[in-house]
Amino acid sequence: DTRVVSWLRAGGQPYPVAAPSLAAVERLLAARPWPRDRIAAVRRRRELLIALLGRLGAETLPSQGNFVLVRPASAERLRTGLARRGIAVRGFPDHPLLRSWVRITVPTGGAAWCRLERGLREVLGTAGDDAAAGGQRESS
Repeated sequence: DTRVVSWLRAGGQPYPVAAPSLAAVERLLAARPWPRDRIAAVRRRRELLIALLGRLGAETLPSQGNFVLVRPASAERLRTGLARRGIAVRGFPDHPLLRSWVRITVPTGGAAWCRLERGLREVLGTAGDDAAAGGQRESS
């Protein structure tokens, strides 16, 4: 019955995962410390990234993943500024609801973290000056 299938799909997760796959991941996580350590590192760095972005005047949304969705004063300025520094982030310039947002993956390596932090400070550090001078946030 297609109605039942539609109802089940509507109530399910966006990316269904088979029970054997879930069981395999649970065993892996229980048997090895490195995934737990990696997850803990991502969580720590994610909180640091959210705090840094807030201090630099950007809005963030709550996250449980290995990325942060951020709305700076100018998404285009952030994307291009970081790109010039060799840092790739995901923008959504063609999506009407997300065009003013940028997705930043949380780096766990020390060198990558330092590069991102420096890039954000350089690109967004003057964004607050723009706002003080009467600059406007990009419209959503």
